[in-house]
Amino acid sequence: MLRLIRVASVLLVLAATSEIQGQWRSRAGNPAISVEIEHPPEHPLIVEKIVFLPAMGECSNDVVSALTDRFVARGIEVVDWRSLEPVLAEHDFSFSGTLDRKSVGRMGKILGPSTLLVVNVNRCAAERQRFRSSEKRKDSDSDSSYKVTIYHAKTLALLDLSVQTADLTTGRIFDPESIVHSPSLERKSEDGYPESPSRFDAQAIAFKRAARDVSRMLLPRVQKRSLVFFDNKKCNLKAVYQALKSGDEERALNLSLEILDACKNYPDPKMKPKRLQKLLGNAHYNAGVMHRIRGDLEAGLEYLLEAERLRPVEIMAEAVADCREAIQARDAMQGIREQVQQAALEFQERLASEEEVQADNTLTNSGVVALVKMGLPEAIIVKKIETSTCEFDVSPEALVGLTRAGVGESVILSMMEFQSSDNGR
Repeated sequence: MLRLIRVASVLLVLAATSEIQGQWRSRAGNPAISVEIEHPPEHPLIVEKIVFLPAMGECSNDVVSALTDRFVARGIEVVDWRSLEPVLAEHDFSFSGTLDRKSVGRMGKILGPSTLLVVNVNRCAAERQRFRSSEKRKDSDSDSSYKVTIYHAKTLALLDLSVQTADLTTGRIFDPESIVHSPSLERKSEDGYPESPSRFDAQAIAFKRAARDVSRMLLPRVQKRSLVFFDNKKCNLKAVYQALKSGDEERALNLSLEILDACKNYPDPKMKPKRLQKLLGNAHYNAGVMHRIRGDLEAGLEYLLEAERLRPVEIMAEAVADCREAIQARDAMQGIREQVQQAALEFQERLASEEEVQADNTLTNSGVVALVKMGLPEAIIVKKIETSTCEFDVSPEALVGLTRAGVGESVILSMMEFQSSDNGR
């Protein structure tokens, strides 16, 4: 199982160079760490390889290129349909442009576990617009107001497409999803109309946004979060942070638990109970965060809830909410894995059953002999051959056997013609 929750980075950043760090320090005076939550995709899929079927429409190649770049950046194998044509030709398969149960079943046997994408671009265009506006200015010398004419040159990209997905692992075909984007780029000038922004730049934005939308359909979405990590000198909480900062997560976890035990018996009798309770809350919090980082989310939540009980402040509540969301996302991903596994099993069983039925219904040499012995006219037997799934042996020895069994010349010729045409496909 992939590790859904992990630490993206752990850094102590100066307030002058990190806005997030500055926000945390203004609230807590402690460093921030970055964690991730992996949310499940919109479609219940586990995607490892994507196969692009022939795309249609103007700019379709640009859309596929943007999608490919995004998938490859996420570590997904991408296969172009053209590279598969020789393999599919060997299996006498050609794509009609429509995903159906039969074609998905056949492609599943040929390509193995894959996710198919069909991209159809309905509209890909760009419009240039020019307009004027006025802006009030103030003369600092005379303290009077005046108006300035602003000239605008705007380029609007229009992209309307649909994407259909099929999962060769489970045989499921999803309904086409509509994606529409219309980003714009604009230039302004006070000295007449400026040059319009490039239509290609505006369209590139639309392609990237479409790729983002498709990525959310098929791939988990990684969300980054910032959490406080307490590094108080008292109780030596700072040692946990230093271990974490050095990348030694296991040592940081063990230290957090040891220090928590030490804080429960803090040796300073002069420390006020409220101050000690706050320190204990911080120690529980650090232990909870370390369990969350290491992937033991239930244990992490238990420590964080105790930290919130001891110190009911916003920082604690945020960490509790984050851990609960991480648990929910992990369980959702696990649910998808189980669903895909079950659906894949059922799909394979269905394919095997259909193959068995097809084999039972296939007309062979022995079946033709049986029809002859039943006394059926040759014309009817020939028609049966023309309208059935057949698999004949027309070797010289088999033809002699058919003749001895009483099979007529027209029937044998029909069998030979069928087998010849079938082998030539």
